[in-house]
Amino acid sequence: MIQLAYSSDARGDLASNEVFEIIETSARNNLRDDLTGMLIFANDRFFQIIEGEPAAIDGLMARLQADPRHHSIEVLHRQEIGERSFPRWRMERVQIANGSVPEAALANVSSNMRALVRQFLDGSVANEKAA
Repeated sequence: MIQLAYSSDARGDLASNEVFEIIETSARNNLRDDLTGMLIFANDRFFQIIEGEPAAIDGLMARLQADPRHHSIEVLHRQEIGERSFPRWRMERVQIANGSVPEAALANVSSNMRALVRQFLDGSVANEKAA
């Protein structure tokens, strides 16, 4: 099993209801593909952590590459894991409060993944990409 994190830029005219459609569709597809994870949408960008078997993750990434609702997908992290950080979350949208993610949402993730989330929220992931 692997854990993968990526960021991407939303299409310029992405409506908020489309973000909710993404969550609903992802939850159904992830149940089918035995994937778990979380999604953050902030500042017209996506950050996702997804977990599952390599073939399922690779299939998801291929579908995401073809999805016109976002672009500039960058894989930030990919590693083998022994157990899931989000065993019950087929796809959970994590709400940002005061510029940060609630600690409970990241309780089971590594410090490396927490650092990636912080970098995404403060824009340094985007800045590194632009440099």
